[in-house]
Amino acid sequence: MQLMVSAEIFVVNSPLNYHHACYSAFCIHTENMMQLGFVGVGTIDTPRCLYLIEAGRIVMAYDVNEANLSRIVKGAQAADRPRVMAQACEVVFSSLRGLREVEQVALEEDGIIAAT
Repeated sequence: MQLMVSAEIFVVNSPLNYHHACYSAFCIHTENMMQLGFVGVGTIDTPRCLYLIEAGRIVMAYDVNEANLSRIVKGAQAADRPRVMAQACEVVFSSLRGLREVEQVALEEDGIIAAT
């Protein structure tokens, strides 16, 4: 499932599309560095996030768990709200536990959709 939030912000929350989206974000815009956002940087997204940082990409991350953010903060900017991250990033990836978490991050007052 790929949900287009605006012309510039995408939320990818499907294992099938996720790898392709990460690879595309790494490969495209090599001359014009786009900022990438990660919502939820736990077990699944931390390695992906770190890989993109090591590749020289500009990364911003948001997670409700401060311990998760501390693992990647050396190479990424930490966002205090999903809305802030979505306003700064051209592409936003999410890897969350379930629909409730996705709705919170996307639809709440300071959610991703509020950035549009």
